[in-house]
Amino acid sequence: MLIYRLDRLLYANPAFLARIGYASLSALEDAGGLDALYVEPGVSGASSTSQSGTPVTISSAIANGEQKLATTEAHLHT
Repeated sequence: MLIYRLDRLLYANPAFLARIGYASLSALEDAGGLDALYVEPGVSGASSTSQSGTPVTISSAIANGEQKLATTEAHLHT
């Protein structure tokens, strides 16, 4: 789980951080925060207005910015 507001990272649980390859929320912030993550539309056919949220794919890049470190499917909620 990642919680943010107005492009500010507020919380990320350990499972999310481990999945995208960061040791802590501070490490993700130091890497560029939300800009260190790539969010693409998900492949699910779920409606964006459903209670399950908008499906997206989140990936992160290693320090040199060229190679993907991890990719995970997620749901974006407002």
